[in-house]
Amino acid sequence: MAAEACDQLRKGLSDEQKARISKYVTEFSNGNSSVQNNLALGVLDEVKGAVCYSGQLLRAKIANTGEVVVVSLGAGTFVGDQPVSILQWTNYVDETSIATALANLKIIYSDFAEANGKSP
Repeated sequence: MAAEACDQLRKGLSDEQKARISKYVTEFSNGNSSVQNNLALGVLDEVKGAVCYSGQLLRAKIANTGEVVVVSLGAGTFVGDQPVSILQWTNYVDETSIATALANLKIIYSDFAEANGKSP
């Protein structure tokens, strides 16, 4: 199941999905915050059948903060037949931000896998 989920993530978000995400963020924040741009990074790494790491870069306007760029990464897996996603948001600082965030997420997933009797 994890491999199939990873294959779906490789396809990226459609323009319709991106517009819907932006709309929901704007509505949720009463127009005070918005997603201004979204760049799907796709699948960043995968352990076949165990975990799929994917990500995106988001540029957003946040009320009382201003414009921010964040790295949003996820580790998708299954516990039994239930999908589980571990999400991590990190400020984009420079070209090392994505690699650093991915390394951190892999550590978090490894701890999760160990606690749940899964091999990372």
